[in-house]
Amino acid sequence: MDNFEYKGYTYLKELDVEPDNIKIFHMAVKEGKEIHIDFSPYTEMDFETFQMLVDLNFPERVGVKTAHGTFFSPWNKDSLMKFWLERKV
Repeated sequence: MDNFEYKGYTYLKELDVEPDNIKIFHMAVKEGKEIHIDFSPYTEMDFETFQMLVDLNFPERVGVKTAHGTFFSPWNKDSLMKFWLERKV
């Protein structure tokens, strides 16, 4: 599924097709406002990941220190899951 909804946000993606790769630009839209999601442009996003991003209020590309190390976005599912679990403790 390409587009999905959670808590009023709709996930959208835009593909940038180049001769040697494809980048995915991830976005969320709520009430007409578009939000860029700082997630790896080389990774498809699934619904579970989108839920975490919404619940974490779309964390931006900053150094985030956790017990698992410091993460510098763009997020991928693995780093986001570690960040999510750190926040749930």
